[in-house]
Amino acid sequence: MFNHDEIIFEKYLDITFDMQLPLAEEVGYIVRIIDRPSKQIYNVFYDGRGNDYFELNEEGRKCIIMSPFNRNELRRKQWFKVRLLFDMEHKTISLTIDGKQHSTRKTSLPGQLTPQIIFGRSDYLIDVPSFAMKNLVIRSSAHNYTFPLSQAQGNDVYTAAGVKTGYVLNPHWRINDAYHWRQLMSYSSRTVAGANFNARRQEVYYYNSDTLFIYSLTSRQFRKIPFASPCPVQLYLGTNFIDESNNRLYTYETFREGKRDEEPSIASLNLDTYRWSTEAIVQINEGQMHHHGSYFDPRRGEYTIYGGFANMRYNDMFYTYNVNDHHWSMRHDIRGEKFPRYFQAMGYDKSRYVYIFGGMGNESGDQTVGRRFFYDLHRLDTRTNKVEKLWDLDWGNRQNVVVARSMVIRGPYFYVLCYSEFLSDSWLKLYRFSLRNGSHQLLGDSIPIHPDRIETDANLYYDPLLRQFVATVLEFSNEKSSQLRAYAINDPVLTEAQFAQACKLPPNRWYPWLAAAALLLTGGGLLAFQRARRKRRQQLAQFSTRPEMEEEPQRPNSVCLFGEFTVHSRTNHDITYLFTDKLKQVFCLLLQYSDADGISSRRLGNVMWGEKPPEKIKNSRSVAINHLRKVLQELDGIEVVYRNGYFRLQMQPPFYCDYTELKAIIAAGEAMERRMAVLAILHRGKFLEFMNMPAMDSLKNETDERLVPTLTEIMKQSFAAQEYRVTIWCIEELFVIDPVNERAFGCQQKVLKRMGKEFELQEARRRFHDEYRKLMGEEYQETDSAPILPLF
Repeated sequence: MFNHDEIIFEKYLDITFDMQLPLAEEVGYIVRIIDRPSKQIYNVFYDGRGNDYFELNEEGRKCIIMSPFNRNELRRKQWFKVRLLFDMEHKTISLTIDGKQHSTRKTSLPGQLTPQIIFGRSDYLIDVPSFAMKNLVIRSSAHNYTFPLSQAQGNDVYTAAGVKTGYVLNPHWRINDAYHWRQLMSYSSRTVAGANFNARRQEVYYYNSDTLFIYSLTSRQFRKIPFASPCPVQLYLGTNFIDESNNRLYTYETFREGKRDEEPSIASLNLDTYRWSTEAIVQINEGQMHHHGSYFDPRRGEYTIYGGFANMRYNDMFYTYNVNDHHWSMRHDIRGEKFPRYFQAMGYDKSRYVYIFGGMGNESGDQTVGRRFFYDLHRLDTRTNKVEKLWDLDWGNRQNVVVARSMVIRGPYFYVLCYSEFLSDSWLKLYRFSLRNGSHQLLGDSIPIHPDRIETDANLYYDPLLRQFVATVLEFSNEKSSQLRAYAINDPVLTEAQFAQACKLPPNRWYPWLAAAALLLTGGGLLAFQRARRKRRQQLAQFSTRPEMEEEPQRPNSVCLFGEFTVHSRTNHDITYLFTDKLKQVFCLLLQYSDADGISSRRLGNVMWGEKPPEKIKNSRSVAINHLRKVLQELDGIEVVYRNGYFRLQMQPPFYCDYTELKAIIAAGEAMERRMAVLAILHRGKFLEFMNMPAMDSLKNETDERLVPTLTEIMKQSFAAQEYRVTIWCIEELFVIDPVNERAFGCQQKVLKRMGKEFELQEARRRFHDEYRKLMGEEYQETDSAPILPLF
């Protein structure tokens, strides 16, 4: 928000910024301009639900400009310019979207504006699309403010000159997405599964024999599609490739022990109908060929693999599968230098050349000889079928890492993921290499990977429309069960040094004067100054974290609803994984109504599956209740009972639930006597923080309403008893429920004063004032009668 009452814009007000459209179909307000002297208000409204237009409104009166746009065109451009011009001299207003200008005459425009400019939510305008913006410029004949909006943190907004001239609520600074990999999704399968990314449709695929799971990068939604008939190929590794031109996913197994001649080895999935077709029954007799490289040539309809490990040998052969004649063939026509290896990355530049980087193996191909790590780049010319070595890299202290088998080629560079495959807890790291000479850079942070089993696989892809890299990590816990995680990071990806520089906020205006004064200090004085500053930072950093509390050990026959949802069986084994999201919701609904007669079967069905027809609601409810009863058989002292048309949970010792325990303590008036038990429960986290379900909002609110007076009383009594550590715990827990709780803030000031923590007191005051301004939209006004006084 740009808000300077003393700045007057004469002749014209010109607002320009670069904007990026929301990924999904959204609607809402982009910017609001409020001129307080004239009380005129204008807003820009966005509709991307199919009509696709921007609208400039004179708020509360009428629409004065409507500007339609081509959504696909603007998405391809990624960033486009938006300009809003108030010409007070000529009494006109214009809105320009990507160079297309619409203007209107407005005779009521005042001769000058003193604007409050707010992007996003403002007052009652709460509908805000998830757009991105950068390079904001606000100018007139006498003023010029440029906001790069390129910082990585903070709520204060700085001009290009480093002057703090605005603030933002709940910001998501996009530069973080160019350094940190963000997890998109995580799914698991109890049977062998494969994974891939369709760049044309911007979808991540995860499939097993029965089901296809699809995650859309644009809508950020997940779909589960059961196959009408199972995959014809018996999956062992789930290796696959996508033919984007024909919209088909091919799954293949190079070799399977005991396969009958008539059994399929390759099948394709039509990504429009989601039906499987058998493509071939032949297999390669070299074995499974773990971690072979591959590329697909869409012009020829050929998929080629190279390398791999099987039967104690490293492979050095090329095999090509033609999607038109449904046949594997060994490539005897490829000439040049090549060594037996696996864990190499391959990439096709879509025109002529295939690049092969790195790997692990040896010249003989015999695994018993031992292995070497290769960091060389070879190029295969698809016209001459000749392989030539471009360069070989001595990678120094990065030796003994391998590359994921996919490669992204962009311009003069290629990108690969590297990791130490021999470590149980390893990290994938993104590197950019020069195709010409092998010069390279480490980009972004890391992705965890646990490559205990040889089936574990990682791949790197590129989404040209969103301009981001996509990584998939497929980890196997045994020879069948697997989990897929997908991540994304924006391109261009930053190095650690670039990100560290972006994280530096502009210096305060008085900093040059402080620097000049520091030059006058003697050596001893400068050293004392540095030590004092370091000590202060350490003190503030120590206080900025919540006070440590010893974690309670998990107990058998327990369900915890504060913080993460966790369930432990009678043998104290963690069985949380048995609860799907739906099962958690059903459990919490039954718990909410168990103090009374329970929840009626009809209400339970309508809350959980209200969008389905009645017969399907009944079936879904029956399945969920039976599943819940089966899972709860792992615990003693709890069961689902059904009586007179109502469901409820019947609970008795030794069953334990942190929610029911806390409620019993409060009801018995024992909160102060059992204050450590109360705080230990709350220390786990916020109540039902794992659940976003409107039907549970009333239970969340009721719980918070019980906790606030309870915590306030414990805070008051512990302060009087000089149990300041307990007091601070209470204050922190109150701020979790209500970040602008004035009683907690008042007590926090008192306890820090008594403890002599002046620096921490200043930091606490700053945090509270910032939080109050974010949530309330105004500055917090303190009076001489501080809000702590009525407490005692």
